[in-house]
Amino acid sequence: MTLIDQYLAAVAAQLPTDKREDITAELRDALMERVEAREAELDRSMTETETEALLREFGHPLSVAARYRGGPDHLIGPELFPYWWFAVKAALLILVVVVVIGAVASTIVGERSVVQAFAGIWDDLLNGGAMIVGIAAVAGFIIERQPNKPSFMTEWRVKDLELFRHWSLNSDGLVQAVGGGSADPDKAPVRAARRKRGVVAEALWCVAAWAVFLLWWVGGFELGGLNPQQLLAAFGSMVPGVNYSEVLSGLVQPLYWPVIAYGLARMALELARAAAPGAVRPAALGDLILALVGAGFLYWIWTQSALAPVARIDNLDGLIDRTVDLFQGRFDLAHILVLILIFNALEIVGRVFGALRRLGDGRA
Repeated sequence: MTLIDQYLAAVAAQLPTDKREDITAELRDALMERVEAREAELDRSMTETETEALLREFGHPLSVAARYRGGPDHLIGPELFPYWWFAVKAALLILVVVVVIGAVASTIVGERSVVQAFAGIWDDLLNGGAMIVGIAAVAGFIIERQPNKPSFMTEWRVKDLELFRHWSLNSDGLVQAVGGGSADPDKAPVRAARRKRGVVAEALWCVAAWAVFLLWWVGGFELGGLNPQQLLAAFGSMVPGVNYSEVLSGLVQPLYWPVIAYGLARMALELARAAAPGAVRPAALGDLILALVGAGFLYWIWTQSALAPVARIDNLDGLIDRTVDLFQGRFDLAHILVLILIFNALEIVGRVFGALRRLGDGRA
């Protein structure tokens, strides 16, 4: 086998099988033309060294084959990269905040000294950051190779861009830079009230937040050296009265896979919302379903979980009594749970009504 045959075999191995013969024949013709021209200049046959130099000029087999493959030849292309980088920055920012909060929490509950907790910040950031960038790279690789570009790249609307500006972490002085009106701080509340949310940007931030949470939930990194069970146990040991560390840490096992499934579903919904920001009603239906699932989680915790005996409220009078006790400074676990119940219930009700409203009028 000649050098040219070896070279073409290396190229052919990288080509689609259905096009391999035609492309290889085309390349052979191009190479033989160059060989003939070079030999005419030399007035003799080329040596093996000269042939190898010519093949190097022609290009490495991997590079030559790449010219004939369909699809992109980059991990994340220039059009997708700005969206990808925005999401990665959001996730890394959330990771920094969460890790720092975890370090502070671990010192408060006495699991670590201040020096130990903050020394662990770098390990948590390194582990979590590497996983975030890796997962984002895989997601970008998949999106880049879809036959059709997501509509957020081709059908974006100006009114959806506001959140990109405010969450870019680089918005100082933008009003003066673009000449878009007064930068009078006294008018800021008025302008803020008129802003519309950027659907794509908000969806990407939500995906980033859930990605960070799930990485911690599955053990990708620890908050101040604490995994979910340890964190709940530590807080349970701080509650005045009975030590509830075992009860709280016991919630992780039955909720482990449901929380993962819910988080992945929420991320999928937000990615779909970002890909098709105009599909308001399908996204609203997804919001409604997930809100009802969240209500199911809440109902299970308060009626069936290991916390049920502590959290149980039989009637409205019981709820009122515990709420009044909270305002009077009673902060045992039962009363703290009532506060959590109230906030979660209100949040779920708000999501349900918001989803119903969007289903009705089709507006984001």
